[in-house]
Amino acid sequence: MSDAYGMFLEVRVSNFARLRSALDRISDEGYHRGLMKKVIEMELERMCKYASKITHIYTGLLARSHRWEYNSHTMKGRIFIDQRAVRRQGFTTVAWPKVYGPYEHGRGGSHAFYERTYREAGPEIMNEGLKIYTRELQWISQA
Repeated sequence: MSDAYGMFLEVRVSNFARLRSALDRISDEGYHRGLMKKVIEMELERMCKYASKITHIYTGLLARSHRWEYNSHTMKGRIFIDQRAVRRQGFTTVAWPKVYGPYEHGRGGSHAFYERTYREAGPEIMNEGLKIYTRELQWISQA
C-alpha cells in the first residue's frame, strides 16, 4: 500500500507459528530486534534508492528528496519526501518537492514512484530481507 506521502509494507509469513516460536525463544536477549532492525533498514535503504531511480527527473530535486526512517520502538519504517528539501535561486524559493511530489505521484502510472517501488521492487527486496533474517536464525526450522 502506498500513497504520495509514503509507503507502508505488509509482510506475510507462511509458517508464522514456527517463526513466532523461534522469536519467543530469543526474545529475552533482544537479539531479534537488533537483527530485524538491520534487515528493515537495509530494505528501506534499497527501496528509497529504487524510488529515487524511477522518479521522473526534471531538476532532480524530487528524486534527491526521498528519505527513509526506522522507529526501533515500533519496529516500523517508512519512505517519504523530505519536507525541508527546497530549490532556491538567490533568496527565492523556486521549488518544494513536498508540494509537487504528491501531485506527481498522484498522476499515477509511471509517475507513481512509491506505488511502483512497492509493486516492482518490494517483493524482491522483502524476500531478500527475509532470507537474511532466516539465515541468521538458523535454528528456525528446529522450532
